[in-house]
Order: sequence, then structure tokens, then C-alpha cells
Amino acid sequence: MKVRFYLAQLNPTVGSVTQNANAIHEAYEQALQANAHLLITPECSLSGYQTEDLTRRDGFLSALEREIDRLRERTRRHETGVLLGTPYREGDNVFNAALHLHKGEIQRVIKKNQLPNYGVFDDPRIFNAGEDYGAITVAGQDFGVLICEDMWFPKGARQVREQGVQALLCLNASPFTTEKPQARLENAQARVRETGLPLFSVYQIGGQDEIVYDGGAFALTANGKVSFQAPYFQTFTGAIDFDGESFTSEPSIQTPDFTTPDTKFSLIYQALVLGLRDYAGKNGFKTAVLGVSGGVDSAFVAALAADALGAENVRALILPSQYTSDLSLQDAETTLRRIGIHNFHTLSIEAGYKSVTHILAPVFADLPADVTEENIQSRLRAILLNAYSNKFGSLLLSTGNKSEMAVGYATLYGDMCGGFNPVKDIYKTLLYDLCRYRNRVRPPICSGAEGEIFHESVLNKAPTAELRDNQKDSDSLPEYPVLDAILSHLIEEEQSSAEIIAKGFAEADVKKVRNLLFLAEYKRRQAPPGVKITEKSFGRDRRYPITSGFRREPD
Repeated sequence: MKVRFYLAQLNPTVGSVTQNANAIHEAYEQALQANAHLLITPECSLSGYQTEDLTRRDGFLSALEREIDRLRERTRRHETGVLLGTPYREGDNVFNAALHLHKGEIQRVIKKNQLPNYGVFDDPRIFNAGEDYGAITVAGQDFGVLICEDMWFPKGARQVREQGVQALLCLNASPFTTEKPQARLENAQARVRETGLPLFSVYQIGGQDEIVYDGGAFALTANGKVSFQAPYFQTFTGAIDFDGESFTSEPSIQTPDFTTPDTKFSLIYQALVLGLRDYAGKNGFKTAVLGVSGGVDSAFVAALAADALGAENVRALILPSQYTSDLSLQDAETTLRRIGIHNFHTLSIEAGYKSVTHILAPVFADLPADVTEENIQSRLRAILLNAYSNKFGSLLLSTGNKSEMAVGYATLYGDMCGGFNPVKDIYKTLLYDLCRYRNRVRPPICSGAEGEIFHESVLNKAPTAELRDNQKDSDSLPEYPVLDAILSHLIEEEQSSAEIIAKGFAEADVKKVRNLLFLAEYKRRQAPPGVKITEKSFGRDRRYPITSGFRREPD
């Protein structure tokens, strides 16, 4: 007998239990109309993920239980069941679970066994681990159920295969990183090879604080071939049939070729857009504001904001000083017009700078100007941007890339100010690649302008903060291709100075960058959140002490 599943690739909001439940009820109605036997939702689709310490609150767990009961009762009058991803309380324990709801009853509770405790994950803090792996019966056929991390290890799939199941169903809320889509597919194919069972893996989508879930549900035949593929970064519902040997669906989009640069850039860009869109929307912001300098970083963030929120909902301030070139002013205005952002103002900070330095003159006496005066300019800009944000209720976006955040090439309480930084995990060299990609392609989830946004003047000028005469970033840092390569070895690969020098990098550059990386930890602790796209984003992925003598030791 053919079994019809109905996929609900959902975008829940953590803590919005009733709202999330309503989305599941809507998908259930669609599943009824499609004559499906089972609606499948992603991991923690009722609660959102990650719940963090919300699962320690009785009121939150009680709200989940009320909605579980409401959905359970919904199934009483129908043949269609639900496989629901949700936290589930049993006595004093809380599990990350998949509940099989059918005919008004909880037929089976499948509990997640492998609780990740690395990177952004802290699941053992908030969940208890299950002790076995289980299966559910749908339309007379048995299916093994795995929850996210359980699919990354052979044990669970092998145990449910021994129970005589016909296929594997996997519920996931898997954070996006640049390598994750390919890794998920390869991991699922490994489970299929080990068990000889076809597999259907469903995923959550949406932005949650710094994490983005990218969706992309897929099914594999018993020989590991992709037989169904859902879109990335979009909610999606649809029927998938199981004929006893494989999963099939019409129509099904083609699985992306993860080896091509454009696929990589497309996935990253859409992750940034969705992360910003959901951070703003789920926190109640309808508009955003940022400072635009004429440089590539602020131009890129302005384009992201337009793609995420609509250009009509983005405001910009151009904040020149005595050091701002005419070319920078011209580039800033040209870029904003190309993006379609027409609500912008040019406000000079020169008068404010003169006022502040005049106030400080008795204290500073005849001391020469240095980085102090540079930081005053940056902090004056922050005052104006924060004032605009306060007055109009717009989300303030900061624009510092990962290269700058890594080495502290940013002003605390200045350009680091903001409610959200969508490029926090984007190295400068990657940012240029994404600009050129966006000039050629507008990804499907974007609502901004088509065509060339970033003109050659912005892409080709030497990076500069323009806080003193003739200033260039390379005055203080290695050129960005060198800097980013060293940083990647230090951060993502956790390599020592000696290992990096052995790769051919100049010893002076490596030691300087390593020292700056450790020294800037206190700044990063005070930086706004931003979209994670690498395996080692700043924050919960990389937890180094602020006070550390190790940074002064050779490694």
C-alpha cells in the first residue's frame, strides 16, 4: 500500500507556541485535503529551536502541552496523523521528542538520544537524553524515526532497522553553515548505505538570533539517490509518497550542485537575507537604519537590508567628516539610488567633532592627535545613528565584517553600535565575492533591485575608514587576502602560529594577527548579534576568555 506523507517545512518563532501551533494546524488542513496519512513537521517545530532556558519554565512547558492536546484532539476525527517535533515533559524530565499523534492519542513518543554539546549547541543543559530508538506505524507500515543528531551516528539507524522498518524518517533543526547542506546529504547517504533503507529528512527554516535554518528537505532511495528535494530558505508544504521501496514527489526541484562557487554564494547570501529578515520581523521591527560611507561594507549591508525588508523600509545616514572624500560621498549616494533606498540624509559630523575636541582641549593640552581623535568621529556617528533609531523605532544595523571584528579594527561604542550585524561572520574577501555575485544574480528570496548594484568605484577602491588624511586599512593590517587566510587558519582551523608560518605566511604577519585576535576579545563580547555562516562564528561557537595570559605565550 502506498503511504502518503505531507511535509511541513516551517519557520517557527521560539516561544510563540500558539502561533507555531496555528501554522501546524494550517499544514494539517492541507494534509487532509491531500489525503495524506501523516503530516511531518521538523524538530521542535512547536516550540521553535533553540529554546535555551525556556524549557526550564513551567509556563512554557504548560503552553506546549496545551497545544499538543489541541493538535491531538484535531486528529481524533481523521485518518491523518501528525509526527510532531516538540519538547515533551515526563515528570521532572524534558525531552526533545517526536510525538506520533493519531486518532486523538499520542501513539508513540520518540526521544532524541544524542544531545549535541558543541558549537552553538547546549542541549544537555535543557533536555534529558532518550535511551532507545523507536519506530511508528503508518498505514500498516513501520518507519524508524531519528531526531537530528541521532542521524549523524550509525547506532540509531541500525537499531530501528533491526525492528523491521521500511524506511527512515528524520526530523531536524539544523543550523546553516557554508558546508552544512553537502555534509547533511553525505551523512544521510551514509545511513542509507549502512541500512539499505530509503530515508526522508525534513528541516526547519528561519532565522533565530544568530542562527539560520535553511530547510532543503530531501528524500533518498535505498541506493542513496535523491528522489525529492524541497527548496532552501523558504517555507514549503507538499505531499511525498512512499511506495514500499522509495519516496517520490511531483514536482521536485533539482538538488543544487554544492561544488560550484555560485551555489555557495547563493546559499550564503540567502542565509544573510533570511537571518536579517527574521531577526527584524520576529523582534517587531518594520524598518532598519544604517550609516553608509561609500565603502563596500556599508553598501553590502544596505543591499542586504533592501533584499530582506524592502528598499522602502530601509533608511540611511551619510555622515561625512573633514576626512571624507568627495568620491566617497558620490559612491554612497550612487549605491543607495541603485539599491532603491531613497530615504537617506547627509549629516556632517564636523561641527560635533570640533565641539568635542574643544571640550577636551584643557585635558589633552598639546598632546598630538592619535587614535583617540579617530574614535571620537566614529562615536559621534554612533550618537546620530542611535538617535535616529530611537526616534523612529528602526533597527540599527552595524556593518563591520568578520575580518575587522577578528582583529579589533572597529570602534567600541562607535561603528560597532547596532542592534544586529548581518555581516558579522563574513570575511572581507568573501564580502567582495558576494557583491559580485549579487550584481549578477538576485536570489529567489530577495525583494531588492535587480541588476548591477555595486559599481566598480566601490569594489575597486582601497579600503579605508577615512578617519585621518590618506588613511588605508593596509596601513595597519596585512592586505585582506593575506589577513583572511591567516584568520581562517587561526579561527576555523584552530592552528598554531608555527603551523601557519609553515604554510608560507610571513612570521611577522602571523604573530601580529594572532595577537590582535586575542586582544580584541573584549570588543567582540560587546558586539551586536549577527548571522552565523561558518563553523566558528564569534560568540557561542568560539568561547575564549577575555583575560588570558596565553595570548602572550608562544604556541
